Amino acid sequence: MSSRRRLTSFRRPLGQALVLALFLALLGALAWVQLYQRGQLLHEKNRLTHAIDAAVYSGALVQARSLNFLALANRAQVAHQVALAHLVTLDTWALFAQHEAQQAGRGNPPHYLIGMLFGASHGRAYAAASGAQDMPRLRRQLANALVSHEATVHDVLASAQRAVLQVLPAAREAAMQTTLAANFDGPDVTPEVLLDASALHDDLPGALQLVSGRNAHDLRNLALQAVAQYGYLGERNFDARNAWMVSSRCPGLRHQLRRRGDTALDANDMWWSHDTQSYHALRSNRWIGCYFREYPMGWGEAVAGSSFDSPLPHVDNPPENFANEPFWRWAQRQRELNIFHGRGNPLGNSWAVAAQSHHASRGLGAWVDFRADISKRSLRFAFRAMRPHQALRLHQAASAVRFGDAGLAPVAQLPGDALAAVAAAEVYFQAAEGVVEAPSLYSPGWHARLAPASDAELREARRRQGVL
Repeated sequence: MSSRRRLTSFRRPLGQALVLALFLALLGALAWVQLYQRGQLLHEKNRLTHAIDAAVYSGALVQARSLNFLALANRAQVAHQVALAHLVTLDTWALFAQHEAQQAGRGNPPHYLIGMLFGASHGRAYAAASGAQDMPRLRRQLANALVSHEATVHDVLASAQRAVLQVLPAAREAAMQTTLAANFDGPDVTPEVLLDASALHDDLPGALQLVSGRNAHDLRNLALQAVAQYGYLGERNFDARNAWMVSSRCPGLRHQLRRRGDTALDANDMWWSHDTQSYHALRSNRWIGCYFREYPMGWGEAVAGSSFDSPLPHVDNPPENFANEPFWRWAQRQRELNIFHGRGNPLGNSWAVAAQSHHASRGLGAWVDFRADISKRSLRFAFRAMRPHQALRLHQAASAVRFGDAGLAPVAQLPGDALAAVAAAEVYFQAAEGVVEAPSLYSPGWHARLAPASDAELREARRRQGVL
């Protein structure tokens, strides 16, 4: 009897331990569930963070490549302007050679006279001009080439730049959406993950502008700087004088051989070129004294434009010859001509203008540049991505877990009913190694990188999320 009582008293504590063990097991299970839910949600948060990082970097790459394309297109525009300047100049030279061949063939003036007065090399060069053949066919080829370059400038490069400017924001967003979809293995982003429709910050809108016509100062300056590298397109001026006295009335004056030429971009952004060469014979008479009688030897003027008023001293409708009136009498009536102390070839200019060559041209092409009032150092943007709680692949109770000041609570909803992450990126300019160059849309030095989100962007993201 006593042993039975002892057995009973020994077993009673075992029941109490079982209750305690069950209670501890329940607490452990609840903690494990909470830990599992927390881990799952943190995993989804990290997954979304990595996805939005990849997405904004993809968008930055699209933006950087677009800026580099615009820079290369701008450089191509300049290159084609240089080509147009060459073509207009070549057309002028073809006209010059055509007319010089005619004058040399007529002996007006004779090549031996030029050689005697100014040296044998000048005489030989003038005589060789008579061999210039088939200039009209060459000029047709030049005209076709000029039309091709014009089409490239306006119908290819300018149109492509205009298209890039229009579609860049949409292309950047499409790249981000595609990257998000790829990270979540879905055929479409919705409803797996949503990209906030409006950026938390974006420097792109309004940063770029289409420039054309009279506003294209930078493109004009770049074209002129590029053309200045070619001596062929510069001033083609040369003077030669005979060595002995010609007239006792003016012992200091001599016969002159004047070569004049230049290629320029006029006020309407049209390429223009002129070339003349004239023999100025020193003459004198009792009525006007010493003067220079001009004998044009070669002349040509070409312009890439439908209408052009030559800035050179010239007269309209000049006579083809002076059989009916002495040169000096005609010249005295022309205010534009100076036959006493002139430095140019006014009669040659007049004949060049009368036979002026015109090519259809639309001037400088439209191009894309930064707005003058923005910083060109970098362009950054920040976006927010969200995953609706229905799309979260978690334990059923995990969709009711919230991030925020209150910590994890199984009875609360996600702010905004979605999980969200923020990422930022920037497109920046970096010149080639060893090159000092300011950021611009003339050089393809634009790169992309991720950037930390600013405090203002994070506050805006929390406001949209409903945390603040």
